[in-house]
Amino acid sequence: MVEKHFRIISELKILLKALDRFFISGVLPLTEENITLKDFSNELNVVKDVILRILSILEVIIPESIKNAYWLRKYAETKFFSLYPNISIIEDIRKQDKPEKSLLLLYDSFINLKGIISDILKSEFISYTSFKNVGDSIKKELRENKYFSPFQRDIDPEIDKIENNNISTIIKNIKDKNIRKYIALFYIYIFRVLKYLQYVDISSHNKITLNNSVILLFLLKTEIILITDFLNKGKKIVNETKLKDLL
Repeated sequence: MVEKHFRIISELKILLKALDRFFISGVLPLTEENITLKDFSNELNVVKDVILRILSILEVIIPESIKNAYWLRKYAETKFFSLYPNISIIEDIRKQDKPEKSLLLLYDSFINLKGIISDILKSEFISYTSFKNVGDSIKKELRENKYFSPFQRDIDPEIDKIENNNISTIIKNIKDKNIRKYIALFYIYIFRVLKYLQYVDISSHNKITLNNSVILLFLLKTEIILITDFLNKGKKIVNETKLKDLL
């Protein structure tokens, strides 16, 4: 399943990370003065559209038979819970004893979040607190996901690759272990940014596509900050004459 949907799973992981970063303090252009007065309807609409895209990806990835079984149990849970309290599907999938259950857990969580956000968006004014509460719920679900959390490790070997053979060869030939690691990480971060850019589409007239691109641009902002901090911490290495041409 994973091999078959490699590209779309990569997009899923990137969107999950972008969704999480969207709620980090300092990412949105906010000030202490306007945070209490600002209506966060637009931001929450962006989140809703990203969730819709995530759900559409999950619809493709999750096998039809598993999806059908999920909805059947969901229906039974709604209709007959008072008679059969042990049929709750969430308790079963929260075990996450295999990747399919982790996917279903994401699916279930985002279906519920979509409904909650839709209800919140009916309000005339959405406060920062309401916006942040949605973000906290998303962060919790992502970090508790066993197989598809984008935060299990800093470097994801399926996404973070130096996709240039010449650069890879040069790095492998650097004898100093610390310098080799530093240069490798720098290029991994650069190619990560380039990969994220592949999913940005600002030419589309589709609202969901545009909002997905918006949230990816905020993700790119945080990645550029990460690269800048990384370079600042390694100034001594960067300033070595032999390495200037590599960076």
